[in-house]
Amino acid sequence: MRKVAEAFTHVQETTLTIGGLLTYGVARLAGSRDVETVALHATEAIVASSITSQVVRGPLGRARPKDARPIFEDQYEFHWFDGFRHFQYRAFPSIHAASSFALATAIVTELHYRSPSANWYVAPIAYTVAAGPGYARMYLGQHWASDIFMGAFVGAFYGQRVVNYAHLHPSNKVDHFFLGSATPGLSVVPVRGGLTLNYVIQF
Repeated sequence: MRKVAEAFTHVQETTLTIGGLLTYGVARLAGSRDVETVALHATEAIVASSITSQVVRGPLGRARPKDARPIFEDQYEFHWFDGFRHFQYRAFPSIHAASSFALATAIVTELHYRSPSANWYVAPIAYTVAAGPGYARMYLGQHWASDIFMGAFVGAFYGQRVVNYAHLHPSNKVDHFFLGSATPGLSVVPVRGGLTLNYVIQF
């Protein structure tokens, strides 16, 4: 179990961000518009959730389970603002969980727009894999369960928010810069509870 946990612990914000950027770059060169778009939105969600988690954990300074006194027992040990200086006081929330759930949620939400019928089997797989890094960090004594829960919440929030915003605002500045201008013409975008009509004119 320790070997599995140590393998999953390498799935974190840095590797996922690099993987997302590489996928975006290769897809852009290959002309695969759908993969390029999904990779961009997933990377945005990973970066946003990671930054948010860093901003929160610095001031809180929550001790990691293996660094708490007594060890693995005091989940209420906080060292206010020491999270910026000491790694052992950066437990809440888990960036591993935030970044993995941001990726999973971005993929699942993109699939909701592109191929809803596939979500019934893709979503369970995506979220099961996303839970791996969080479980690994708990097993290795790096996080409490509440750290993982909040990290997953932050990641899921950004994963859904980034994708939904991009689909509801197809001409937003980020997509326009990284993906190029939107295709001129009328597009119909399915949203929760109805449809959104977008009309793009190229000047």
